[in-house]
Amino acid sequence: MRKLDQLTGWRFIAAFGVVLCHFSGLLIGHRSEILVRIMVGMANFVGFFFILSGFILAYNYQSRFIAGSTTVREFLAARFARIYPAVVFSLLVALPSFLFITLRSHTTPLQIAGYAVASLLLIKTWLPFVKWNAMADWNGPMWSIETEFFFYLCFPFLVRPLSKLNLKQNFTAWITLAVVMIGLSSGYDVWLSRNGVEAFKGAYDLFHSSPYFCILEFVFGIVTYNISIQLSASQLNWIKGSMKWAFPMMVLSYVGINAFLTQMSVVHGLPAILFSLVILGTYTEPSILKALGTTTFVFLGEISYSLYLLHIPVRRIFEFGCLKIKPLASLQQMAPPLFALLIILTSLGLASFCFRSIETPWRKKLRSAFASTSKK
Repeated sequence: MRKLDQLTGWRFIAAFGVVLCHFSGLLIGHRSEILVRIMVGMANFVGFFFILSGFILAYNYQSRFIAGSTTVREFLAARFARIYPAVVFSLLVALPSFLFITLRSHTTPLQIAGYAVASLLLIKTWLPFVKWNAMADWNGPMWSIETEFFFYLCFPFLVRPLSKLNLKQNFTAWITLAVVMIGLSSGYDVWLSRNGVEAFKGAYDLFHSSPYFCILEFVFGIVTYNISIQLSASQLNWIKGSMKWAFPMMVLSYVGINAFLTQMSVVHGLPAILFSLVILGTYTEPSILKALGTTTFVFLGEISYSLYLLHIPVRRIFEFGCLKIKPLASLQQMAPPLFALLIILTSLGLASFCFRSIETPWRKKLRSAFASTSKK
């Protein structure tokens, strides 16, 4: 099984896109409405992760499940070992600011405890109509990991029936999923514009972050993988050669989507189509994306998960530091882009540490522990 280095490189591009989204206010302020919309729209790279996750999991596990060489328990143990060490580390980094904020709010101890337990169990997004934001905010990016964890539980039961689809059926499924996602996201935007935010309390969380809608993107990724393995060698070579002109068009289309579409349509629907096509094209390892397969980009892709989880906790530490350290406060006020760059570089350094010292060793320890338990 070949290593998909270019897709690993894409993980960094996607994670860094989310970072730029969260730092857009510091980096560009309100200088350009279009530029702000483009950068804020990069939040949709979370959807890229959902699609890529479906694609990669199918690539790594679909044949194993069909052959019976991997059990559901082994799969879930491996996924837990993959995501949870960095989750715990990010929550520990975020703990001081979490306690500082919540203990000074009107949130009751019982609510804080419920929020904390739900965070540790990775289930907050499973209950989208609970007002978690009104209780506390431990580490915002955790929402997508909670949603992804739900996908892991569903994957063993999705992969078998989806693997039985032929090429025509997969294309039909791909088109159907795209139409449903575009219809739901654009429909939400239309209803919201006519009725206002108050009429749709809880609906944003349901459509944007809950696993019950986002799983469409995850399945989209699985279907995209099944298409990739059912295409002929000549068809894959045509896709590979076409990427030299198709990829720039995709980039321009992506910029246009972020700049001109409305709220939910920027996050879901059309972006998912582009992301799926980019992943399928990258799977063929085109020369135009050769740089993504270099050692540097592969390493950045490997630390991207930690970067995604840590950049908000690090930002909060810096912002609290501004209350006590005058030079830091001056930098924040006088040169916001430099302040943001300092936070981003610190986040990259901490992400590298987390990958090397937390993620990798603890993943091995947890897998070994699960393997020992299964033997008993």
